[in-house]
Amino acid sequence: MRAKTTIKHKLMSFAVALGLTLSAQYTQAASLPVLDIETMALQGNVQAQYDIGAIYLEGKIVEKDYDKALKWLLKAANQGHPLAQYNLGWVYEDGMGVPQDYNKSTGWFQKSAEQGFVDAQTSIGVRYVKGQGVPQNYAKGLE
Repeated sequence: MRAKTTIKHKLMSFAVALGLTLSAQYTQAASLPVLDIETMALQGNVQAQYDIGAIYLEGKIVEKDYDKALKWLLKAANQGHPLAQYNLGWVYEDGMGVPQDYNKSTGWFQKSAEQGFVDAQTSIGVRYVKGQGVPQNYAKGLE
């Protein structure tokens, strides 16, 4: 009999494959059934809102659903969650379930970067170098 693969194991494997490190809160939430995470999100838990949005965006544990991902990521991002803001930057950058929009992408990266999220700061620098969503400015891109 094959051992049951947990949500946490699947997320960790996915993160390792992408070279990512998941937050302790995310991995803790990921060990819960998806329904429990969504229930916590419905109760206003910002971390759970981010977690369930990321789960729907990823599509590894449940079927990928960009509408649900966008709904939950927006809820968390509008409450200041920097990873939700960063992920929304990529949603708009890559046109995942929404029209590709460099201006919106840059706006979400900027919000995350202003909170000190380094990956978002790097993404903003790249936007300035490429002139995507902002006027091209090599000097500002290298700050």
